[in-house]
Amino acid sequence: MATPLIPDELQAAMGTTHFFFVMDAQGQLTEVSDNIESVLGYAKADFLGAYDRFLTPRPENERVGHFLEQAISGHPSPAFSIEMCDASGQKRWLQVQFFPKPNPDEHAGRASVQAEGFATDITVFSQLLEESSRLTQRLERAQRLAKVGIWEYDHVGDDFYCSPGLHAILAVSQDDCPLTMDVFLEFVDPADRHQVSQLLHSVVTASHPLRSEYRLRLRDGQLRHVVGETETLFDAEGNPRLTTGTLQDITDLHLTEKKVSHMRSLLAETESIAQIGSWELELDTHRLHYSKGAYLIHGFEVGREVVLEDVFAQMPENDRRKMQAEIVKATDTGEERELVHAIIREDGTKRWLLQRGVTKYDLAGKPVRLVGTVQDITERKVAEEELYYLAHHDALTGLANRSLFTDLLHQAIAENQRNHGAFAVLFIDLDHFKEINDSLGHSKGDEVIKLVGQRLHGLSRDSDSIARLGGDEFAFLVRDLYVPSGAIVVAEKILEDLHRGLVIDGERYYLSASIGISLFPEDGNTPDLLIRNADAAMYHAKDNERNTYAFYTHEMTQQALDHVQLDNQLRQALLLHQFEVWYQPKYDCQSERIVGSEALIRWQHPEKGLLLPGAFIDEAEKTDLIVDLGEWVLHQACEHNARWHRMGLAPGRVSVNISPKQLAKDRLKSTLLNALGTYQCEPDWVELEIIERFVMSDPKRTLWLLNEIHELGIALSIDDFGTEYSSLTYLKQMPLSTLKIDRAFVKDIPDDPNDMAIVEAMLALADKFQLQTVAEGVETEAQLAFLKDAGADAFQGFLKSRAVPAEQFEALLQAQRKDAP
Repeated sequence: MATPLIPDELQAAMGTTHFFFVMDAQGQLTEVSDNIESVLGYAKADFLGAYDRFLTPRPENERVGHFLEQAISGHPSPAFSIEMCDASGQKRWLQVQFFPKPNPDEHAGRASVQAEGFATDITVFSQLLEESSRLTQRLERAQRLAKVGIWEYDHVGDDFYCSPGLHAILAVSQDDCPLTMDVFLEFVDPADRHQVSQLLHSVVTASHPLRSEYRLRLRDGQLRHVVGETETLFDAEGNPRLTTGTLQDITDLHLTEKKVSHMRSLLAETESIAQIGSWELELDTHRLHYSKGAYLIHGFEVGREVVLEDVFAQMPENDRRKMQAEIVKATDTGEERELVHAIIREDGTKRWLLQRGVTKYDLAGKPVRLVGTVQDITERKVAEEELYYLAHHDALTGLANRSLFTDLLHQAIAENQRNHGAFAVLFIDLDHFKEINDSLGHSKGDEVIKLVGQRLHGLSRDSDSIARLGGDEFAFLVRDLYVPSGAIVVAEKILEDLHRGLVIDGERYYLSASIGISLFPEDGNTPDLLIRNADAAMYHAKDNERNTYAFYTHEMTQQALDHVQLDNQLRQALLLHQFEVWYQPKYDCQSERIVGSEALIRWQHPEKGLLLPGAFIDEAEKTDLIVDLGEWVLHQACEHNARWHRMGLAPGRVSVNISPKQLAKDRLKSTLLNALGTYQCEPDWVELEIIERFVMSDPKRTLWLLNEIHELGIALSIDDFGTEYSSLTYLKQMPLSTLKIDRAFVKDIPDDPNDMAIVEAMLALADKFQLQTVAEGVETEAQLAFLKDAGADAFQGFLKSRAVPAEQFEALLQAQRKDAP
C-alpha cells in the first residue's frame, strides 16, 4: 500500500479550510489531500490534472506559473492569493505557497521536478477586507465632498491621526507633511492660534463637545475658514484617553455670507441714491399723501397739501390722459399698474418719473385708495436716448448709420407706395481711400471721413437723408424724385464738391468717389435690395475708371448672384474635400534634375471638372475664405513633402504661395508651426512665395512678420519680381532666399533683346544679394540655354513638366532616384 500524502491526524487537523497538493513541472496536479472535497467540493479524482482549468481570468492568477517555476528550481515561493471556482461554480479566494519537493534522482538537471503546495481558503477574510476597503473609500469620498476632515489624538500612546479629508483641507499630502498636533497648530492663522490652543486645553477637561470657528493659513498663503468640533473620551479614573475632532471647510459659505451682507448694504445705499418716494391717493377726494422722497421728486415743498390736479398740472397733455386711463384700469382690475411720464417742475426743470400703484379696498370691497411708489428715472431716460442715438448714428461723423438708414428707407418706401412717388439711393465709395490711410495715417483718414460727411450733409435737402455705412462708404437718400436725372444732378454735385478738395492742417487733399444709383420702385422694393443694387452699380462705376457714377442694371444683378453662388460653392468645396494640391517641379538649370516644387491648388468641380486657380481664386481673395484655402494648401504641402523626404526621394523644398490676407492675419506663424509639428516637417523643407506689392502695402509690419517666419528656418521667395514696382530699399531688408523671374520676361527669349537684358540684370541683382533664382514659364530649349549661360539656378515650365497631381510628382521623384548615377 502506498504511503498517504499526509498522515490521517494532520489531514483531520486541516479541516475544511486547508488542503495539501503536489504539482509537476507541467502544471499538473498529481496529488491532493483527501479533504479537498470538504474545502472546495471537488472529488479527489476530479481535482487532479491541469490546475489552470479551475482559475478565473483575473490578472493575479497569472503569477501561479512563475511561482511554480520558482519551486521547481528549488526555492520556496512567497505566499500569494489566487481566485478560483469551487465545484458549485462559486468564486473562492485561496492563499497558496509552493515548496520544492525533494528529488530522489540526484543526477537530474533541476533541483526538483515537482512542487508541494499548501492552500488555505481565505474567501471570508477577502470579502471582509474588500468591504472594509469600500467603506473606507465611501467615507473618504464623503469627507472630500463635504470638505470635512477628522483627527484623533491618543493621549496614552501619544499618537496623532489625520484622515485624508483633513490633508485635503490643508492642501498637503501625508507623505510630504506627516501631521502632528504641533504641525497642525502651525497651519492655524497666527491671529487665531491662541484661541485654538485654549480650546484644545479645555477639551481634555470638558464633559461635552466644544465648537469653534477659526482660520487656517495654507502654505501658498490662502486663508481658509473652518469650523471645528472636539470631544474627549475619558477612562474609568477620569483621565483623558482619546480626543477626537472634526474640521469642516466653510470658506465658500463665509464668502457667500460676506457677499450677501455687502449686497444688502449696497441695496440700502442704492435705494437712497435712487430717490424713491411713496404716495397714497384717496380716490374720493383726490388728495395725495407723499413721503419726503416723493415731495422732493415732484419739486413740491415738503408738507404741502397736494391733490391729483397738482400733479396733472405738471404733466404734458398726452401723459395726463395716460395717467387717467391707468387709474381707471387699476381700480377696475385690482392689478398693479405702472406708467412712465414726464413732468415740468415749478423750477422749470424737466424730469422723467416711473409711477407704480395698486388699488386698496375697504371691507365691503369698494376701492378707496391707490398706494404706490414714484421714482425719478431722468438719468436713465437720458441714457436711453443717448444709447438710441449711438445705436442709430455713426460715432465718427454723427450721420445716420446703416440701421437707421434702413429704417428711413422703410419709411420712404411706405410713403411712396401710398402716393406712387419715387426716390433714389446713392451708394458712395471714396476712391483710393486705403492709400490715404496708408500715407497720412488713420487719424488723418478719420478727419477725411468727417469732412466728407459734412460735405454730403451740406449738399442734402431737409427731406434727404445721409448715412455712413462703414469705412469710406456713404449712402444718400434722395426723396421726391420726379425724373432719374434728378439723381444725376445730386451725384454730379457730390463729385464736383469732392474734386475741390479738403483742407486738413493747412494742406489741401483732392478726392474722387465712385457712386452707384438705384431707383425706387424700378430697382427694388425693399431697403436691402435698394442698397445692394446701388452697391453693385458703384462697383460698375469703379470699373469705369472711377470718379463717376453709374445706374443699376439687371445684368449687374446677375453678376452679383454669380459671385454669391461661386462663394457658396467654394465653401462647400472646402467642406466636401473637392480641392487638390498639384505640384509643378523645379529643375536645376545645369543638371535638369528636380530640386523642388511649387504647390498649386486645383478644384475638382463635380459639374465643370478640373478648374485652375484663375477660375476661383479672385473670388476667394474677396473674403477670408482665401485664408482657409491657403492654410489647407500649406498643410497638404507639408504632409506630402515630409513623406517624400522620409521615403528618401529628395523632393527639395516645396513652395507655397501666400495671399495678402494671410499676411494681414495674425495666425500665419501659428499655422506654420502647427503644420510643421503635425506632419514632422522640417522648416527647411518649406518655402513661402510672396508677391512684392503685398510687402509694399504695409512694409513695416510685413517685414517684421517675414523676419519672424525666417527665424523659424522657413525660406522666403519673392514672386513676380519686376512686374509692378520694385523697391531695392525693402528688397535688401527682406530675409529672402529666392528671387523668381516672372514668365513675362522669359516668354520672348531669345527673340526680344530687351527681355534678355532685363533677365540678365535680375540675375546679376540676385547674385549681389546672394539669392537663388528660379525662372518661370520655360517652354523651349532656347530659353533654357539662355538661362544656363546667364547663370540662373533653377527653372520651371512646360519644357520639362506641367503641374501634376501628388502621386504623379511622386512617380517623377521615384524615376529620378532610379536614374541617379
